[in-house]
Amino acid sequence: MRQKAEIIKEFDVAQYKISNYEVIEETESLCQIHYVIKITVADRKNADLEGVFHITSTWKKIADRWKLIFNMDSRIIKV
Repeated sequence: MRQKAEIIKEFDVAQYKISNYEVIEETESLCQIHYVIKITVADRKNADLEGVFHITSTWKKIADRWKLIFNMDSRIIKV
């Protein structure tokens, strides 16, 4: 998650809140991480980055280091 927090700094994020964090261990060297993130931007010109998103990422342990091999996000739309 520390890496994710560093990536967030690159965007126009005024605030964010992570919830529903879950780690699913597939094998000793493969896991999936799921969470929901709510993002608020500081500048309205970046309003398309704002919202609630479900994030899923797949990590693989290679030579004693965890590497991100897949990441996907989808906006959660309230109806």
